[in-house]
Amino acid sequence: LDRGYAHFRLREYKQAIVDLEAAIAKGCGISAENPSYIDPRLYKVMALNRLKKYDLALRTLAEYFKKEKGMSADAFIERSIAGFGVQDYDAAARDIDRAFDLFDERDEFVPPIAYLQRAHVRRATGHFKDAMNDYNEAIGDDQELGEAYFGRGLVHLSMGDVEAAKTDWRAGAKLGDLSCEKVLSH
Repeated sequence: LDRGYAHFRLREYKQAIVDLEAAIAKGCGISAENPSYIDPRLYKVMALNRLKKYDLALRTLAEYFKKEKGMSADAFIERSIAGFGVQDYDAAARDIDRAFDLFDERDEFVPPIAYLQRAHVRRATGHFKDAMNDYNEAIGDDQELGEAYFGRGLVHLSMGDVEAAKTDWRAGAKLGDLSCEKVLSH
């Protein structure tokens, strides 16, 4: 299990999945008595999303969490990411909204990835002002989040501000975001 988590942190997602599946098969880390653990099943879904295997991530979530009642805010974020990946923006919006509801209900810190995901969904559905606010929130919480600079640049571009878009893309490229680098090279 720990090896699977280590591979995930090293961005070795394929190996992480292999190790996490082995741990899941043995029942490691899956315990209702310990709510502070990070479920290895969720880490597997996260790895699948990072590999852009969104259909498999959705099937895996459905298999592991038969009822939404057992899903954490993090699971809803990951399902939103997968839904967005298969261009089911309505489902992605419902799931990210549910994640925010859970954070509110539990009075928990909202992680930057939640704002980033909601911003992506809002941008894709044409809600540019709301998307901009969420990208700003994500960047405010994690200035190293290159993907947020890329998305915010797209919003600037959609709103007609090419220079602001380029500024964001340069910032994202400095952080190593490949999408920013790619758009600047064209």
